[in-house]
Amino acid sequence: MEEEHRPGVLRLIIYLIIASALTGSLAGWVNASGARMWTSQLVHPDWVPGFSMQTLAWAILIHLNMVSLWLVERSQSPRVRLFGQLLVLTVIATQVLRIVAFFATENVQLGFVLSLAIWVFNLFAIGLVGKISRPAGFVLWPAFVMLSGGLIINFELMRLNPPL
Repeated sequence: MEEEHRPGVLRLIIYLIIASALTGSLAGWVNASGARMWTSQLVHPDWVPGFSMQTLAWAILIHLNMVSLWLVERSQSPRVRLFGQLLVLTVIATQVLRIVAFFATENVQLGFVLSLAIWVFNLFAIGLVGKISRPAGFVLWPAFVMLSGGLIINFELMRLNPPL
């Protein structure tokens, strides 16, 4: 891709605004739907951060994914670039789906299974995205670490709150 056709900083800013709107909308939906009250009634270890800290971590994760998307769009080969874009967009979509499914169903077992599947997919996606654009792959690693923490939290919630 020629230098003048590469996505600029304006596109990155738009992506970050979209990420902020997405995380704010989901946090608002969780609060308005009463799902936050449901999570406060679950048995959880003392070390699990509060709702606000988890929302902040999720917002950072989505923003990192958007930066990775922007970096993939700056890679050279059009076919490879499209594949990388689809991978990063799928990473974002699966994370949103997990949040919606977990809070809509109020099912900790489903939340853990989805988290585990998304964790495996993200590991695979990071490897492929890293081959397309090294910087984009590097940006996905901190997000993966946060996703790993979320997986541990989901496991503990599932362990401590067996189905009735």
